[in-house]
Amino acid sequence: LEFAELKINARENEKLLSQDLQIASEFQKVFLMVPLPESNLFSVDLTHRCAGNLFFGGDYYDIFNLGNEEYLFMLGDVAGHGLKASFFTAILKAIIFSEYVKNNNSVSPALFLEWLNRRLYHVLSGTPDLFIAFSSFLLKAREKKAVFANAGQPPFMIVSEGRVEKISVPEIAIGVEEDTVYSETEYDLKSGDIVVMCTDG
Repeated sequence: LEFAELKINARENEKLLSQDLQIASEFQKVFLMVPLPESNLFSVDLTHRCAGNLFFGGDYYDIFNLGNEEYLFMLGDVAGHGLKASFFTAILKAIIFSEYVKNNNSVSPALFLEWLNRRLYHVLSGTPDLFIAFSSFLLKAREKKAVFANAGQPPFMIVSEGRVEKISVPEIAIGVEEDTVYSETEYDLKSGDIVVMCTDG
């Protein structure tokens, strides 16, 4: 009888935990929701899928309208899955706009990655299995220019006139070395070009 009661209690606890995780997953989706910019100069498509049966992901993405048809696109992938990765995506969401984008009139993708690395290095370095792959690009839509920087993500790809070109080779991920200097790649866009950025998650 005691064993049967333990099994029933375990099933009930598992059901409650599953319900809590589903609620937390829905909260993460709403919290990370990004309004897509509307412009007559370009369009944006976004796809986000959690791997397998995972309730949470470690993916962070955001788009900031800097004014004058300039936009900063960001994509991060926190190593691992589950609550720890989800927690760090919430940290990214909380600090990137309030501490960096809002306080900088001119934004450089490489300088942003350097700031993010310095900002999070001491937290991430204390957890050996935790780092963040992150990429960012600045779209200057009126000038048809894009500026790319990449800290450990798959390369950006540009589909242009039927050809695919890889841009911005991945550099060291966020949280691995304290004083990492990132480089930028500038690209002249043509009408009809497609810029693709993705995580490996």
